[in-house]
Amino acid sequence: MTIEDLSARLEKVERANRSMKRWGGGLLTLLVAGVAMAASFPGETVTAKRFEVRDDANNLRAVLGLGSNGTGNLWLYDNSGNLVSQLGTTSSGTPGLWMTDSSGVERLRLLVTASNSSLRLFSSNGEQAAYLATQGGAYSGLGLLDPQDGSLRLHAEVTTEFLAKPTHTPPVLLRKKPKGEGLLSALRSDE
Repeated sequence: MTIEDLSARLEKVERANRSMKRWGGGLLTLLVAGVAMAASFPGETVTAKRFEVRDDANNLRAVLGLGSNGTGNLWLYDNSGNLVSQLGTTSSGTPGLWMTDSSGVERLRLLVTASNSSLRLFSSNGEQAAYLATQGGAYSGLGLLDPQDGSLRLHAEVTTEFLAKPTHTPPVLLRKKPKGEGLLSALRSDE
């Protein structure tokens, strides 16, 4: 590794650190604004459909409001005004966290229901690259996918079937996911 490579990597880490500090400052501003509003209206409720947090240059940094499906959401924006994070609820009531890069490509999705949860990571081209999922206490799985074509490369799971037999070692399956086949059906097959 050359000095130029190290310098480039250090610059990338420093940019990420600056970005993290800005986001932290934005969230702190939102929190302080909420506390200040609550303190200025003791015993009263402030009602609005939308709250916006803007920086000194009047750039939109965060929005707390109702989504198109009528559920509450928090949207966070980067320095260029691009939506990069959303905390909210789907139209079916599932809470979630979505994160995108500055070009709008989804990079992370976290969804949680009463019995299931999933974390999905995506590559810069938008292909799913990894997942971690649970289903009703009967299944937990981890998968790594090819970031170029989305084919399954590694899957590890623990099911109640294996937990009931402590002598079994949970399987790690190395195989490709057939094109056009849904992810969960590919993971559940015994191929």
